[in-house]
Amino acid sequence: MYLHKNWQIQSSCEVQAAGEQISSAAFDAKGWHRADVPATVVGALVTDKTYPDPNYGTNLKSLPG
Repeated sequence: MYLHKNWQIQSSCEVQAAGEQISSAAFDAKGWHRADVPATVVGALVTDKTYPDPNYGTNLKSLPG
């Protein structure tokens, strides 16, 4: 079984569920961001098109922080 694909991430500011619920196999992570590992959070959000490619033009200036 490969563990590097089909992960999902979400900001803890957006999640209302408790850890026990999130850890359940029945938890619905609809609306979460897809991520493959290894990756950084920014890398995953660029890959799923939440953020623009920071290496293109002045896109780096548009990233939060």
